[in-house]
Amino acid sequence: MSVFGEGISVLTALQVPDLGDFILFSLASRCLSSSCRTLFEKEAIRDFPTVDDLLTFIKNRIAILERVQGVAGKQDALAPRPKDRPSAPSKWSRKVDRPSPTSLVSAVQAPAPSPHTLSCQYCNNPHALDVCRKFSSLSADERAKWARGKRICFSCLSPGHWAPSCKTPAKCTICPRRHHSLLHSTAKDVTPSSEVESPAVPTSLLSGLGSPSVVLGTALVHIRDHSGSFQVARALIDSASQINAISLPCAKRLGLRWLTWTAPVSGLAGVPVVTVQGRVDCHVVPRYSSDPVLAFESWVLPSITGDLPRQSLEPSVHDKFSHLALADPNFHIAAPVDLLLGADLFSSIIDGRQVVVNKSLPAAFSSCFGWILIGSVSPSDISTPQTTAVPLLTSVEQLIDRFWHVEEPDSAPLKFTDAGKFEVVFRDNFVRDESGRFSVPLPFRAPLHDKLFPGSQAVAIKRFEHLERKLSSNDRLRTKYNDFMSENLSLGHMSVASTHGRYFIPHHVVCVAQMKNSA
Repeated sequence: MSVFGEGISVLTALQVPDLGDFILFSLASRCLSSSCRTLFEKEAIRDFPTVDDLLTFIKNRIAILERVQGVAGKQDALAPRPKDRPSAPSKWSRKVDRPSPTSLVSAVQAPAPSPHTLSCQYCNNPHALDVCRKFSSLSADERAKWARGKRICFSCLSPGHWAPSCKTPAKCTICPRRHHSLLHSTAKDVTPSSEVESPAVPTSLLSGLGSPSVVLGTALVHIRDHSGSFQVARALIDSASQINAISLPCAKRLGLRWLTWTAPVSGLAGVPVVTVQGRVDCHVVPRYSSDPVLAFESWVLPSITGDLPRQSLEPSVHDKFSHLALADPNFHIAAPVDLLLGADLFSSIIDGRQVVVNKSLPAAFSSCFGWILIGSVSPSDISTPQTTAVPLLTSVEQLIDRFWHVEEPDSAPLKFTDAGKFEVVFRDNFVRDESGRFSVPLPFRAPLHDKLFPGSQAVAIKRFEHLERKLSSNDRLRTKYNDFMSENLSLGHMSVASTHGRYFIPHHVVCVAQMKNSA
């Protein structure tokens, strides 16, 4: 009677809407295998599923298995199954402790037209999206484009969430990336460029030294570092750039902290820069003035371009502009570029004035940083062409690949503590008792001795005496304290110390009043 009454009390405290339906559901669910129960719990959208939910799941499950087994039987008749690819039953029987390689059943909490009906998002037929023949007949690029437009998770092919927040992430069976196998792009899915015209992509040229006689505008500016001070940096001013950028060495020198960003940058010939580090906020002012202050968001790239100019110019070129306050006094000497100031800042930098000294020399343009030189020089002064990528082009495949590389946890090094001392303590001293529990000693950086924790015993005794006085004045608290300690003693959670000990932990009592309706 006590066991039965205790069970009824627990069910009543849970506030089950329909107790009879809940009992029938519990009895029916025990007839399912552990793998089926796991899949049902993933798809459950209620706190207390009903028998109707269970029966609907079983019907959909049977339909999917019949459809999958029919397709698998046809494939087995034509070709043997690959040995390295697990079969469907072994796949469903695996525990979902880690992302499984693939999934034949969509098992996530996703909003559907009806909580009792499994409907394909592509053809609206009663089956999962990953077994839809119409969806599978599309190319990988078309499937990815459709999934992205419908806000479908790239991991489990379910709506309502993205892959980073997916609770059942799956790895591709073809590559190590974390996306569904149907979204894997292969060489077979790529249409030759001669048959399909590539879509128009907005591009712009950062610097194209098609001939070895073009000088790009550079300026020495002050940029704010992490402490608020200003340091000198060499900037490239370009009206054809769609982005602003800062080189990684410069960002580290300034101590700037950037936000991780996974979208690649590509430019000339569509060559991507997949090593984009992130984005950071920058503040730039002229060297000899505090106005204007140019605040902008900059992309952190491994490098902006090569040294500019590619080769140092003759000193005579510099002498031709000695009467002007140049933004870059050493423009004729090849040096690295730290910053790229693009088209969004160009109108705030250039004020429109221009000076032409000679048609064979660069033109000087007035700016808030000083006179900037842009134009051609004698071919003998610069002999090596140089080009740099500028425009922004986001590739979905590379974006997903970069995202998973960023989210992938770093593997633990062999020795990640002080010379591997803690690993040695764990490896040499851990034991397992009769109950199966592991026990390992606490690691210490210094050898243990009696004076390592001076005064801990006196503090513990003083605290215990204070506890005795507190319990002597509160009978109710003393009763609960004695019951609690007796329970721990009977369960083996504490015992009398067999040794004197080196450190004594202060002991005190905490009593929290239980809520009236708490479970």
